[in-house]
Amino acid sequence: MSVHHANLDRDYLLPGMGVGGATTYRISVSSDGHVFVDKVGPGEAYTDIRLYRTIVPSAAGTPRIATPRTTGSARSSSD
Repeated sequence: MSVHHANLDRDYLLPGMGVGGATTYRISVSSDGHVFVDKVGPGEAYTDIRLYRTIVPSAAGTPRIATPRTTGSARSSSD
């Protein structure tokens, strides 16, 4: 997962530090499959959240490539 910072046109990979270096983000998943971004620190505003998935090749050995999915817009992580 990554979060996109529009002003810098950069993605920050999660888990990890945000653009300001003052907030640490991590990913959690609830038992019903909802994905959450948890933060420790003040948080920053990001324009998109991108989810990536890894697909294990089939027994035939033909790898499939996953494409990133982007949400419409993300609320500020300080919300």
